[in-house]
Formats: sequence, C-alpha cells, structure tokens
Amino acid sequence: RLQTEAHQFTLDFPAALPAVLADEARIRQVIDNLISNAIKYSPDGGVIRIGAWHDSHGITVYIADEGIGIPPAEQSRLFESFYRVDSGMRRQTKGAGLGLYLSKAIVEAHNGQIWVRSAPGQGSTFFFTLPEIVQEQLQPVREL
Repeated sequence: RLQTEAHQFTLDFPAALPAVLADEARIRQVIDNLISNAIKYSPDGGVIRIGAWHDSHGITVYIADEGIGIPPAEQSRLFESFYRVDSGMRRQTKGAGLGLYLSKAIVEAHNGQIWVRSAPGQGSTFFFTLPEIVQEQLQPVREL
C-alpha cells in the first residue's frame, strides 16, 4: 500500500501476467493520466485502487477512486478531445480536457479498449485492456 499526503493507494496485481507488446512510455502515460485524474477528483484521505487481471480479452488494468463520480449522461463524451464534465469541483480543477482523449488514442493504437464505470457520489473506475502476445502471432526474425 502506497500513500501520499492526501491519498492512499492499494495495489492489486497477480503474481504474474502474460507479456503484452506495447510502447512502455505511452502506456505509462495512460496510467499516469488515469492516476492523476483519480487524485484530482477524489477527496483527501480517499483510497485509490490500482490493479490488473488477465482473461480471454488480454490484460485489463484498472484505476478506481472514491471521488465525485460522473453522471451517466456525461460518460459517453469523456474520451472526446477538450471535453470536460461541467460540475462545481471540475470547474475548480485544472486541465485542458485532453488526457482521456489521448489515453484512448494510445490504448486503441495498441489494439486495446478503454472505458469507465461511474456513478455520481460513488467514484469512478477506469479500465483499459491490452491484448497479450500469442506465440503464433510472433514471426521469426529472418536473416538478410
């Protein structure tokens, strides 16, 4: 369990996950953005849960907060460029409305998906999947 001055972090990862073929810097950007949003929109003292699992869809990573939540009518627009949900707390937080848009572009460039589950007053959980490397997909390197 990690902790900052204002938030606690709980990590939930299995002992081993299969490999994914991904740009580490770009996937780190996605994770950093989702954690940053969880911190921005969660009350001090809140717990942010970060974890992953493996299933038939690949690797799924999630970041869950205990923040203000997002109204259902707003959720479909979250990943649009420059879109920010209009609420009192959101007006007080800084941001250009590009983080989720860029995160979606990065995840989709890796043949993955990103989505959210949220309800006002109950926090938000953002998920993204990345396909695992299947041995048959790998091609042997040919000598020239």
